Amino acid sequence: MPASLQLSACSRCSTQRPFDQMSIFAGVCNRCFDNDYFVCVRCARLVRNNCRRTVEGDDYCLDCHHYATETRVCAWMPKPFDVSVATYQQIGSKRKYGVEIETASCRRHWELFGHTNFGSKGDPTISGREFDSPILYGDEGFKHINDFTDLAAEKDWEVCDRCGCHTHYDMRDESDESLYRIGFAYRLTWPLWKRLVPRARAGGSYCGSPRYRLNDIEAAANGGRVFSDFGRRQDRYDYMNLGAYGCHRTFENRLLEGTLDPDIICNWIAFNCRFIDGVKKLSFEEQRAMFAPSNVRSKARAQFRACVDLIDDRDLTDWVAGRARRIGTCPVRGPGIPRPSL
Repeated sequence: MPASLQLSACSRCSTQRPFDQMSIFAGVCNRCFDNDYFVCVRCARLVRNNCRRTVEGDDYCLDCHHYATETRVCAWMPKPFDVSVATYQQIGSKRKYGVEIETASCRRHWELFGHTNFGSKGDPTISGREFDSPILYGDEGFKHINDFTDLAAEKDWEVCDRCGCHTHYDMRDESDESLYRIGFAYRLTWPLWKRLVPRARAGGSYCGSPRYRLNDIEAAANGGRVFSDFGRRQDRYDYMNLGAYGCHRTFENRLLEGTLDPDIICNWIAFNCRFIDGVKKLSFEEQRAMFAPSNVRSKARAQFRACVDLIDDRDLTDWVAGRARRIGTCPVRGPGIPRPSL
């Protein structure tokens, strides 16, 4: 008799089944295996479902679950970043920066411990974890972002529409006057920034329209109020979180959607750095003349054209315009400015 036709009794349901319908594990039929058992990823034993313990998507028996939870490192601090010689051709700014990347899925993330400068921490608003960089600078900082996202891609990590990518910009060397000017510029150009992300992101509760008004900034600056006091009173969930200055001496742009694409992250950082470097030199009146001209149909398009002149980097502004055309709520290119090729 062919082996495939020989019968064997399942040790779970006692049903006589042909050999080709039996699991390879301990005389259990395939049906019972699928319904009642699993295989521990550590010890490879056949285990009943009532002894299943799942850690980051992996199934463990009771004995190995203790081992898995006790020996892995789930949270750690970022490792300091330092290079002997920094270059600035790609970023075009000497301003330091950082990034916090939120994930929806990050299987076996603990394996990155010791292999990246990024830190790991929990966040109750997402189903994965948040990975934060150390203080970065120069093009070499971009390389570290690329290295981290390459590791994430190898492990098939994912983001979803609940995730964000928060970027920080160093303000430790700025005067109160410069800080007010930068905050004023981000408030004034909100019509542009919200065109650069998906509509749902721009209307989100964790990165929405600034609650502070232009008049609030002008009154605080003209009244001689120190910026740290002004920033401390602002909502941390504004798209440009000025309150981060009190904790970290940074401004935090919370607007970018969740992504593991290094080109998006690095271009976004470069655009912010170049924007900050330009507007900090402009008075409130000069900013209004540049970013809020009268008799314009679209504030966003006028503000983008002003950024083209302010930043003076065609590749970077073409990337911004292309992003607005692909995922933003409307294009930002205006008449007389060629559309970028995709």
